[in-house]
Amino acid sequence: MKQILLNIPLLFILIFLSGNFTYAQDVYLSISGQNTRFLSGDDRHEYDIWIKPEAGADSSILQVYDAGLGGAVDLITRRSNTETLYQIFSFDEKYELSPSGVQPVENVSEPSSTLLVQNEERFKNRWVPLTELSPGSNNGYLLRVSTSEGADVNNFNLRIVNQNGEVVSGQDWNIITFDLSFGFYRSSPSDYFQLRPYQIEGNQNTDLVVSGEEDSQIQKIDAFGEIYSLQNSQIPATKFNLANSWGLNMSGSNEVINNFTIFGTDGPVLWVYDPILITQPTSPFGSIVESVTNSCTELAFELRSNAYQSEALQNTRWLLNEAELAVGQQPLINFQEKGALTINALVPNLSSYFPEYWVYDKEIFVNTPPVAQLTVPKEIISPSEQITISAADSYDPEGQDLEYTWFVNGTRRGTGPTFSFSNTISGSYRISVRVSDGGNTQQCSITEAETRIRINTQPYAEIDYTPLFGTNENVTFQAINQSDADNDPLYYKWESSGVVEQDFGETVTIRHNSPGIYAVTLTVDDSSKATNSSYSVRQEYEVNAAPQLAFSSPEKVAPGNEFILDASATTDQNDTTLMYNWFVDGDFIGGGKTVSYVLDEPGMVDVRLEV
Repeated sequence: MKQILLNIPLLFILIFLSGNFTYAQDVYLSISGQNTRFLSGDDRHEYDIWIKPEAGADSSILQVYDAGLGGAVDLITRRSNTETLYQIFSFDEKYELSPSGVQPVENVSEPSSTLLVQNEERFKNRWVPLTELSPGSNNGYLLRVSTSEGADVNNFNLRIVNQNGEVVSGQDWNIITFDLSFGFYRSSPSDYFQLRPYQIEGNQNTDLVVSGEEDSQIQKIDAFGEIYSLQNSQIPATKFNLANSWGLNMSGSNEVINNFTIFGTDGPVLWVYDPILITQPTSPFGSIVESVTNSCTELAFELRSNAYQSEALQNTRWLLNEAELAVGQQPLINFQEKGALTINALVPNLSSYFPEYWVYDKEIFVNTPPVAQLTVPKEIISPSEQITISAADSYDPEGQDLEYTWFVNGTRRGTGPTFSFSNTISGSYRISVRVSDGGNTQQCSITEAETRIRINTQPYAEIDYTPLFGTNENVTFQAINQSDADNDPLYYKWESSGVVEQDFGETVTIRHNSPGIYAVTLTVDDSSKATNSSYSVRQEYEVNAAPQLAFSSPEKVAPGNEFILDASATTDQNDTTLMYNWFVDGDFIGGGKTVSYVLDEPGMVDVRLEV
């Protein structure tokens, strides 16, 4: 493993893998402080990320997860001393887009919004909104992320949600980065990672340079699975009379942590930020079966495979001598002659970016589908909590052994009758199982069942309060900055010996008859029953006792004679310095414990002391 970190480029992505597929693989963007010495640090400390609307995009919200330090995967020195600044600009203010690429614009502009964070609790392991996104913003927005001179590494994530909180990243909106730096954590050489470039005309044979890859193999791969070198590769524009494309195919490493960078040799290369993890990209099992229909001259072809979704099989392209004959899983083709033919079947690959098509040259099994049944212990869990979902109660009507394939949000994650799931990032996850009895006809051998598991976000609140007040005084304490990223309703519980009447709600009234130092605790609960469903905050406050007023004065005084008003008998339990103000018939006559006064004329006067 490398002992020092040099020349780390624009974007650092940290991918966490378990030794098997029972735990989730998490992908984070990363930025380090300008004085970091971590191997996973970088030397740029300022990154640009394009937030691009697609056709038909609606107004949405850009959110950042674990924006500051202190999250589960951050690297922190002895104390968190790094600030991270998120700035939003109009993309067109910073870059000019042309068919040949993206060029920076030479002008000075102010960000439309900013977020400066360090290690605040309300940003830790939570999704928080960064800015509102409007589809009428031409080419969208530019997110510029930079750090201070700290020594920490801050790992964060981005997503875009619509007004209903549904994730639309990679659909109505895309997140596009400039150049790449990767960190593979606990990967293996049998793991493969893929990324797609943001396609700009003329970049079919863009040269790339890689540094620090250790034992990882970094190559280009085209739409049909052919491998090319990063430089001087001539990728054909078409194959099988279909448009060709390319991306990155990167193997894992024997190292626990393996960092490496990828640059465009002639300038930054734009990449769609949506990396995927797959096993070694080899062709899944499948076969072409030929059979006779009611007509001897009409042949039926079927691609049989348990490794594909229905959508992929239904879009299979059938070719003879590279000429397309039909589209579908079971096409009927009329021939003038009888006989066996060599047919190519191109199946769309929906589980990874590349190849876009798996190519087969020609097995049959008719069957009834199994019955898939899921047992889910609970539907809401906290981050990093692990639950086991079981499909062991599934059965096959014909008594055949069952095979199980598990998917998380459509991505293949494991096999076997049970599946252990956890994740550090809050949100809703679609867990599905594909149960197969081993037949070759998908619609007769495979059944899918699914459930949704929500990773709960801990709620948050603060207390707005008066730190010092007097006895027998009603004071209102109020919950502020309350939030719940899951949009759960919040329930409030106040605890203090001075609570008056109701101890629930966003506000509470507190009164104490005796002086002293007291504490109030506010607990907010989202009622999800997850282990992180509640959050408590405690504040201390002081209650002062009122001073006991006492003063002496003569009962009778002759006009023109000076007399003394004395408040030396006044006491205060709080042992504080008191201020004395004397009034005669409402007029202020002086301050202090004692004061002298002369009556000008006979009569009754009103003497008042305020302390």
